[in-house]
Amino acid sequence: MPASQALLGYGSLLGRQGTNLTTIALAITANAAPQVVTPAAMTSIVVGSVLAIDTANPAVKEIVQVSAVTGSTFTAIFNNNHGTAISIALMVPLVEVLKAGGPGMKADMKEVSNMGSPNAYKEFIAGLREGGDVTFEGNYIPKEATNSQATLRTDFENGTLSCWCLDMPGPAGNGIWMFNAFVSSIQPTYPLDDRVTFTGTLRITGKPVLF
Repeated sequence: MPASQALLGYGSLLGRQGTNLTTIALAITANAAPQVVTPAAMTSIVVGSVLAIDTANPAVKEIVQVSAVTGSTFTAIFNNNHGTAISIALMVPLVEVLKAGGPGMKADMKEVSNMGSPNAYKEFIAGLREGGDVTFEGNYIPKEATNSQATLRTDFENGTLSCWCLDMPGPAGNGIWMFNAFVSSIQPTYPLDDRVTFTGTLRITGKPVLF
């Protein structure tokens, strides 16, 4: 039998879309192989960066992980076609995360049993689906330097719908979830003789997409 392809969770990234960083002037054609592209600027783009591509075009927007850089280019796998003047934003990691779970997708099941249902078994049809929740747990540092945990609280207070990603561990191409979500809960815990932690929940609206 082939060796297992199981992964450790170490290296996973839960990130929220930040402001636009730069643009790419030329069009991109989808390809399963890594492609080199030239943005207008390379600020904050390094190996391992997770970027939102084509932020102004929801129909083809996607999340990519940077696998290589030069002084003026970066390399990533692009799953969608993109036109010219492509806007790029950094997916800002939520810091000190220990565990993340989801998306917890589910579908409503509607019972349609009737007097003629075969073999006296209930019958069902599939109803509407939902993206469910993404849950997380981490070290609680409410005023950390990147402000990622503060932004989480701001989204909660304002009822802000934001674009999030859950980047799976390992090399680029292992899978990245992209979804829009509200922050539905934040719960810090202050134990007597242990680290201060928090848990939280992102409630997904619409369909989560796996790249």
